[in-house]
Formats: sequence, C-alpha cells, structure tokens
Amino acid sequence: MDYPFANTLAKPDSRLIFKNKLPHIDAAMPEFFRVMAIANQSISQRNMFGNPQGIRHDLGVDTALKLLLVACYQDRLLHGKHSPLAVAEVLRKLVLQWYALGHSLQSCLFFGYYFYALQSQALYVLKDISQQISLLVDPEQALTQDPQVQSLLAPTHSNRWYTSSHGVGDKLFAILIQPQDATRTDLPRPGYHIHFKKSWAFDLRAPLFLPLAEVEEPLIQNNKIITSCPRCAQKCRGTAFDHLEITCPACQQHWKQWT
Repeated sequence: MDYPFANTLAKPDSRLIFKNKLPHIDAAMPEFFRVMAIANQSISQRNMFGNPQGIRHDLGVDTALKLLLVACYQDRLLHGKHSPLAVAEVLRKLVLQWYALGHSLQSCLFFGYYFYALQSQALYVLKDISQQISLLVDPEQALTQDPQVQSLLAPTHSNRWYTSSHGVGDKLFAILIQPQDATRTDLPRPGYHIHFKKSWAFDLRAPLFLPLAEVEEPLIQNNKIITSCPRCAQKCRGTAFDHLEITCPACQQHWKQWT
C-alpha cells in the first residue's frame, strides 16, 4: 500500500538540526521508533471483524513516549501549558521528520494508528504522562525560537481547507482526506476528527483535528463554483469541473481543489 506521506523528503540539514539543536530528542527518538515498529507488528493480526487486535501493555510504548516527552521539554519544544492535542501535533511533526531521514515506515504506521484511529486513548495517555512528569517541567519555560528548529518543524498543512464530494482537502498542500476517514464533531469543539479508520492510509502530514472555522464549504450553483482565495479571501468563481485549478484575480494566488 502506498502512503501519502511516504515520499516526504528530509531537509538538507535536518540530521544536523536534530543532533545539534535537539540533542535530547535525537537520543530518545531511536528507541521510540524501535518500540513503535514492534508495536506495529503486534496489531498486524486482525480479529474476525478485520480490526487490529490491540496493543499489548508489555511493549513499552508508554515508557518510550514518556522519555520522548521529557526530551521535548528539555529541548524546549514544549512547556507545561500545552494541551495534549498540541503535544500530539509536535510529536507528529517530529515523527514525520525523523522518518524522512530514512527511518522505519512501520513505526510511522503505528504512530498513525495510535494518534489518529485511537486518538482519545492517545490523548488521555499524553495527559497522564504530562501529569506524571509535571515536577520536571517549568510551566513558564520559554520555547526555543531557533530558526533552524522552526524550519524543521514547519507546518505540513495550511489552515485553508474546503469540503467536496471527494472529502476534505487542503487548498495549499496536496492533502485530501476521504469522507470516511474524518468525522465531523460539534461538541466540545466543532471540527473534523481525522482518524483514517476507513482507508488506514495514515497521512502524517494531516492534522489530528481540523477546526471547523478553517474549513470552507464552496457554493456550487448551475455548474458554477464560488470559493475564496486562501491568501486574501477574495471570492473566486469558475466552472465546476471535477478538479479545478484557480488563480485569484486580486492577489494571483494559485491553488487546486476538488468539487
């Protein structure tokens, strides 16, 4: 199976950034990836409904996750005020960049399964671990502002999304979430919970949760589509083909989207 994130390329200096700018994470990540690869083997067996059997508690996933979180605090990527979802988003970017350096795909698949399909459980574990190590964390700790680290953990998606018959898509990044791989929620926070439970095509470039305020529903009438520019919000009109390439008449921003 081809995974959408599988061709992610590492930045030219990303290995040195891990080593020199994020030394604690650099030391913790190999063990984290090793444990996740083993855990992925443990869920490869399926039950009579075709679903994973579950995660054995003796695999050491929670312990490896705790060590990585401590490393994130030590390297000033996190502070005590981060929510579990915000912590998970930092981990997602780290895992994607570590994979791009040539590390295990199987580890990424387990991370996707755990943090997308089992998101509620994963966030609860993150909250519990954060409470356990709270005495080691300075809640007022300043986050690193190193430009190289910021570049390494640059956004992998935009905040300009749209709905279509093909699913939920990103206007500025080549990410499309199939309709069955995301569930719209109203409470406690309106948005889309991305879980990939239909395709299992875990795309680590996509967010774990997409706020409803960032998703536009284009207006389609009489074979015409009205959608807004992701840069300046100018209303743009065009013929509603299955796949569109649009250029904003106001700011010349170019993007693609499905209908």
